[in-house]
Amino acid sequence: MKISFLNEMVDSSQSNHIVHLNSSEEIIFIKILDNSGKIVLVQREKFENIDVSNLEQGNYFLEIDYSKTKVIRKISKINY
Repeated sequence: MKISFLNEMVDSSQSNHIVHLNSSEEIIFIKILDNSGKIVLVQREKFENIDVSNLEQGNYFLEIDYSKTKVIRKISKINY
């Protein structure tokens, strides 16, 4: 599945354990938060492939922090 936004593209692989992120802007860091707002993952490098295999099935928020702005996207993890 590929989802395109204004400045970034999020692609969840078929294995559903890797989220691929491609951005035209420089990313400072990304965070993944659960529905309660708890931070469950922070990544400060290698943004192209985000390993989410340790996350439980459910809905999360992907926060992408750029130098001047922040983007939040809802993502879902489905275990097959």
